[in-house]
Amino acid sequence: MVMEKKYKALRVIATIFKILAFVLGILCLLGSVITLAIGAGAGVNSSSSFANNAAFGGLFTGFLGAVVVLVYGVIIFLYLYAMSEFIHVFLDIEENTRLTNHMLSASG
Repeated sequence: MVMEKKYKALRVIATIFKILAFVLGILCLLGSVITLAIGAGAGVNSSSSFANNAAFGGLFTGFLGAVVVLVYGVIIFLYLYAMSEFIHVFLDIEENTRLTNHMLSASG
């Protein structure tokens, strides 16, 4: 038996959360790569030993920044995706409850 879909606004909100999760996750991944590239490019055109140390510091800082942005992106992705699934779970519980109620009232 096919039940009518209720709570269309909640379904739209859950879909928006899921889309935002992927968009922001991809943006944070790109931001992480860009941060790493900027850090790697810091001090490349230098020849002194001080500049070599600065280049290593730039690479390390870029790597650290990339890791921070990547971890932040993963947390944002998981949070938004979990919120979307949380809403879908409650909508499925409601739909299954209505279906069970309908089946029990039809059999009695």
